[in-house]
Amino acid sequence: MKEKSGAQQYFEGYADNFISSYDAESWKQLKGLKAGLWRDLHEREQICLHLLCPLQGKRVLDIGCGDGRYGLRLSTMGVEDYTGIDFSEVMIAKAKESAKDLPQLKFFQMGFDQFSSMKPFDHTFAMGVLDYIADPKAFLTKALSMTTKSVIVSIPKRTLLRGSARILRYRLRGCPIWLYSFQQMTSLLNSIPKVGSYRIFPIQGYGMDFVVEILPRPHSKV
Repeated sequence: MKEKSGAQQYFEGYADNFISSYDAESWKQLKGLKAGLWRDLHEREQICLHLLCPLQGKRVLDIGCGDGRYGLRLSTMGVEDYTGIDFSEVMIAKAKESAKDLPQLKFFQMGFDQFSSMKPFDHTFAMGVLDYIADPKAFLTKALSMTTKSVIVSIPKRTLLRGSARILRYRLRGCPIWLYSFQQMTSLLNSIPKVGSYRIFPIQGYGMDFVVEILPRPHSKV
C-alpha cells in the first residue's frame, strides 16, 4: 500500500476543522484575525465562481475538491459535468454523501498525478492546492494540457508574519507547504510554455492568496 503523504495525513486528521473554516455561519461569529482569515477563504471562493461562469454545458475539473462544496455550488449554477478529485478518503466520502442525488457530480479519491481523462475539460480549478505541491510547474502544465478554456488556481502568498507562522505550524504537523511572493508567482507562470496569458486577482483583507486565471496557449495539445 502506498504510504500517505504528509498533506494527505494532515487533511484526513483535520477534515472537520478544515470544513468548518468554509462555513459562513461559523466565521460570522468570530472576531479579530481568525475572522479575517476565514473571510479570505470566502472571497477566494467568490472570485473562482465568478471566473467559471457561465457554466451551462460546461465540463469542469475540481482538483483538491475536499468535501465537494464547490461541486454543490456549481450544480445550482448549471454545470453539465463536474469531476472532483481529492487524495483524502475522508473528504471524498463526505463529498459523495452530499452529492448522492446529483448525477452530474462525480468524485474520485486520487491525487492529480494519478488522474487522466480521454476528454478535455472546459475549465479546471484548484483552490487551496498549490500550497502543498512541491512541483507547481509540472502541476500547472498538466492542468493546462487537459483544459481548453481556463485554469483557475489560488496561489498562497508569502508574508513575513502569517506566512512564517503557517509554514512552521504545518511542518510541525508533518505537512510541508510552499508560499510565493508576487515575483516568484509571476516567474513561475512565465516559465510554463503552455501558459498563453493570465490575470491575477489579489485577495483583499489579510492577503491570504492570489487567485490566478490562466488561459492555455492556443492550439496546445490535450
